[in-house]
Amino acid sequence: MRPLRLEVSGFTAFRTTQVIEFSDNLFVIAGPTGAGKSSLLDAICFALYGEAARPGVRPRDLISLGAPSLKVCMDFSVGAEKYRVTRSALRKVSGEALLENLDSDKPLAANINQVNAEIARIVGFEHDVFTRSVLLPQGQFARFLSGTPTEKQKVLGDLIGLEVYGRMSVLAGNKASYCLGQVQASEQRASSITWTDEDATGLEAKAVEADRSAAAGEALLDPVRERVVEWTDLNRLAAKLGGDADELQRLAAGLVDEINGLAAVQDQIARASAARDEARAALETASVSAIKARDDLEGAEPELGGQAQMQAALHAISAREALDSEIEKARGEIAELDRSTTAEDEQARTLAAALEAAEAESQSVLKLYQAAAITAGMVVGDPCPVCGMQLDAVPEAHGREEVERARSVVQEARTNSSAAEKSLAAGRGNLEARRSALGEKEAQAVQLAAALAESHPGLALADLKSRLEGGLKKLEGLTVAARKAQRQRELADQQYKQADDAWSALEEQRARARESMVALTTLANQHATPEGTPDQSPPDDLSPWAAEWRRWTEQRAGAVGAQVVEASSRAERVAADLRQLVADWVSPDEATDRVELRLNQRVSEKRAEAMRVKADAARLREEIAERERLRQEMQGMKERGEVYETLRSEMLPGRFPKFVLAQALEALCLHASERLWSITGRYRMKADNAEFFVIDTWAADEERSVKTLSGGETFLASLALSLALSEELLSISADQKIRLESLFIDEGFGSLDRDSLDGAINALEVLQSQGDRMIGLISHVGELAERLPHIDVVKSQEGSYVGVQSGLGELPPPVVMAAAEPKAKPRPRQEPEKAEATPRLFE
Repeated sequence: MRPLRLEVSGFTAFRTTQVIEFSDNLFVIAGPTGAGKSSLLDAICFALYGEAARPGVRPRDLISLGAPSLKVCMDFSVGAEKYRVTRSALRKVSGEALLENLDSDKPLAANINQVNAEIARIVGFEHDVFTRSVLLPQGQFARFLSGTPTEKQKVLGDLIGLEVYGRMSVLAGNKASYCLGQVQASEQRASSITWTDEDATGLEAKAVEADRSAAAGEALLDPVRERVVEWTDLNRLAAKLGGDADELQRLAAGLVDEINGLAAVQDQIARASAARDEARAALETASVSAIKARDDLEGAEPELGGQAQMQAALHAISAREALDSEIEKARGEIAELDRSTTAEDEQARTLAAALEAAEAESQSVLKLYQAAAITAGMVVGDPCPVCGMQLDAVPEAHGREEVERARSVVQEARTNSSAAEKSLAAGRGNLEARRSALGEKEAQAVQLAAALAESHPGLALADLKSRLEGGLKKLEGLTVAARKAQRQRELADQQYKQADDAWSALEEQRARARESMVALTTLANQHATPEGTPDQSPPDDLSPWAAEWRRWTEQRAGAVGAQVVEASSRAERVAADLRQLVADWVSPDEATDRVELRLNQRVSEKRAEAMRVKADAARLREEIAERERLRQEMQGMKERGEVYETLRSEMLPGRFPKFVLAQALEALCLHASERLWSITGRYRMKADNAEFFVIDTWAADEERSVKTLSGGETFLASLALSLALSEELLSISADQKIRLESLFIDEGFGSLDRDSLDGAINALEVLQSQGDRMIGLISHVGELAERLPHIDVVKSQEGSYVGVQSGLGELPPPVVMAAAEPKAKPRPRQEPEKAEATPRLFE
């Protein structure tokens, strides 16, 4: 948790609304005793937890005297998230609370109980831990150092998140119970499976026997099927031969038409072949022309250096001329900017000197004003309200108007100086940018000149440009001629392809005609070819060939008719054989169907029986395998349950968490010892059974209980322990989200001598520099306010107010004093405090 902004109203000494912006990582809240410095820590604690940092203080006790209520609003961050918490308190009625997320601008909780729960969740610890580790109020700074072992373990355990081990123990116990339940369920399921491998083997043997019976039944069908196939083939052959005869007659009738068409196609092919030859000759002529034009172009390019290279050289020449013009222009602008920047520099120095003088004068006027305000109504000999010494002289009164005028002069001087500095910085940046750009352009010009000299040595820029332009014109003319020749070649090539495609199409047409004429041979090849079959490929002279084919088809048609008669006769004989096999059936078809039906039913029954028995055997095998799998799962689940049970036992508070707490305490003490040694150069620290001891290296490493330390020594030891806790919490915490992003210390610095105070401040500065951690100190030790950024708390009759000091800072409101009585009684002399040195407001 890191506070960002605090606003209080009606809170203890702060009657009016006061706002503090926590911008520094290390600062001091300074002010006289009773001004309300510690009340700011109470306000932070009240905003978070609804109660003060100091014990025994009720919320209504925090309301300013005469005020009906109080209100505290604090913006704070935890990690990357930002929040705002607002609380109010009344004297007789319970107050209100609101928690918002500043990033999403949404309320998270809107009543006291909800806000308390959300704060504990977001911050990570309760009020008691917060006041022992983050915010250390007066009288409570050494509680963690000298508390009982039980208190130390409670605070450190809450800080490092030991409750996570308790949750782990419960979770492990639940998983152990789950594993036990799974083992019992698997054991019950496995015990319900009673089948054996012998049962499965018996069923598999029955399935083999059923398959064997089905195969035997199928073998009985073979003789009948053979006869049926033969009879069917003969009937099919007779029908096919009749169809072949008709097809022969049809093809013979159309043969003459095919022959005439083929002759016409051959004439077209001859004409197409001549056209293709002409196109090929034109293509060859165009190719020769294109090759010659390309050779002329390729021969000219090396001589002229190449078109791309000449174009690049011309572009480089143009770029060089443009750069030369830009360089001259930039040099003039740079000279003008240089003169302007010199004048602005002189003006900035003059304004800075004026600002310094105005601030010194304003500071002097402010001191006189404050001195006069605090001694208003006093006379020589009265005790000083700050140090208690008798006044030798009463400061001369100064009006607020003088302070306001001094402040106005400072503000005007600061505004003018700041504006001059910004203008000077902008002018210098512009000047440097222009110089850098000029350098780049000059470098480019040098590179271009070097490249042109290297590629065309011995030529002046103008001659080179003229030569390049002439070469480009010549190359362009050759390129145009080469492209024209190439287009003519492409046109000739296209015409040749069209002629070749026409010739190929005619060739395909002639091939199709030849295929039609040899179709008659396909039917002849299905039977024994008789002698005298004509040649299947037509000759060039088609008329005799066609007459021979007509005679052959007539003879073949008669032969096919005789084969039809023979096939029909054989079919009758096969039918008679089937009637003898099944004497009581009339039709061979009907007899075959009845025999196959009865045999197929028997085979189907055996096949179904075999499949059923195989399925039963497979199910038995699966259940036996399931039983083995369950036994293996039971073993694995049992082992996992034992691991979870061991983990549950180890995560109990008296075992592993106790070890973690001891290790964390040891690591914390080791780091605190290093811090204490760096501060004192004398003491180290050790822990034994949750008790802290210091080792005095000046007394032969004598060990002393921290309870025997003096006030200053106790403060240093507590400070070292708090710094160590702030640094080491993330490394020793079980919850890596918990971290101490801020630390507030409210006592003890006045009990330190100068060397110890230096060591403490150095330790705080080192801690702050090692991370983005806020450290706030509350003290009236003047040296702290001199060395560190500070927030001044000023006491007045109208209530305390806060002024953040940074240079002149914010001017505090005037202190309205009561009118002095005519004869004021002398006040008793006050002894200065021994614990801390009280700084004077004026000398």
